[in-house]
Amino acid sequence: MGPAEFEKLNCQGTRECGQNSEDGLMSLLTIDYLDSIMEWSKFVPEVKDISFEITDAILDIMNNEIVSEMIGTLTP
Repeated sequence: MGPAEFEKLNCQGTRECGQNSEDGLMSLLTIDYLDSIMEWSKFVPEVKDISFEITDAILDIMNNEIVSEMIGTLTP
C-alpha cells in the first residue's frame, strides 16, 4: 500500500469515526485529569507551598511593572 492509498484509507476511517473519536478523546482527557487530581491530592502541603511561591512571584512581577509605569509617568 502506497502513501496515497494509506492517506485515503486513514481519512475515510477518520470521517467514519468522527464523533466517536471526539468522545473517546474527551473520555481519555477526563480520565487523565481525574488521575492527576488523585495523584496530586497526596501532596496537598507541597502544592500549597508551590502555589504560594508562584503567587508571590507573580505579585512581585506585577508590583515591579506598576512601579515602573508610575516612575515612567512621573518623569517629564
